[in-house]
Amino acid sequence: MDNLEIREAVIADAAGIADVHIRSWQSAYQGIVPQDHLDSLDIEERVKSWENGLETPSCPSMVRLVALFNKQIVGFSCIGKSRETDMPEHGELYAIYMTPDFYGRSVGYGLFRESMKELMKQGYEKAYVAVLKDNQRGIKFYERTGASLIKDSDFTIDIGGKTLTEVHYEWSNLKGLNL
Repeated sequence: MDNLEIREAVIADAAGIADVHIRSWQSAYQGIVPQDHLDSLDIEERVKSWENGLETPSCPSMVRLVALFNKQIVGFSCIGKSRETDMPEHGELYAIYMTPDFYGRSVGYGLFRESMKELMKQGYEKAYVAVLKDNQRGIKFYERTGASLIKDSDFTIDIGGKTLTEVHYEWSNLKGLNL
């Protein structure tokens, strides 16, 4: 995609990331996460959260990338060290989101590619992602990028008062992805 730039996020990107975060959640999780929770997502709170996280990262290995189209943030990803104690040799794709207007326009793949390259720079040969089991759009994306299901129904998470199941997908050979 012409005019697409992917770079590491800076504090000044917080508002753009927060906007993408909320709009992508409201689209991707409609019918999965309770609607009242999606409707209650607050832009000001999300901007402050992103400002704090970008200013003082909670995890030294975490890298946050932004995708810009015509200099406007249209997507982001976060990667780093695995949070799963039984998977210390894996890097983790913590998040990857883009605005609904950019679904299917290579933004997600661009973010994915740069995220995996960054994990390889950090020394990881494998990576995984936790995804809501009902998020079929996300699962199809991960499968198209070469991920395989490794943990099914092992984890639950509460969002908006609803218990949801997470599954894990793995990229077992980052070098083999031909990024």
